[in-house]
Amino acid sequence: MTSNPCIFCLDEQRYPQHISCGHSFCAACFRKYLELGRDKRCPLCRCDFRADIQPAPPHDSAEELESLPGTEMDTLVLTLSEQECWFFEQLYREVQLTSRRD
Repeated sequence: MTSNPCIFCLDEQRYPQHISCGHSFCAACFRKYLELGRDKRCPLCRCDFRADIQPAPPHDSAEELESLPGTEMDTLVLTLSEQECWFFEQLYREVQLTSRRD
């Protein structure tokens, strides 16, 4: 089995959320990404995607997903390396600059 880590929590993807460019992320992590930002572009390739993303399976509430080990949103940043933190900080700044121009 090949590993397919989520770029947000760095764990194996739980309930993968696929977007139109082909990338996928943990459903809970991706939902948090959408809640926190106005940018509707893939965080990996920057391609636009539709806002009406397929939800996680209906039998799994957000609370159930976030209660799984490795999906706690308030500890997400603690699992990132210094280089990854720098990358996401730069990405965040780029997004902020782009949204100010729009």
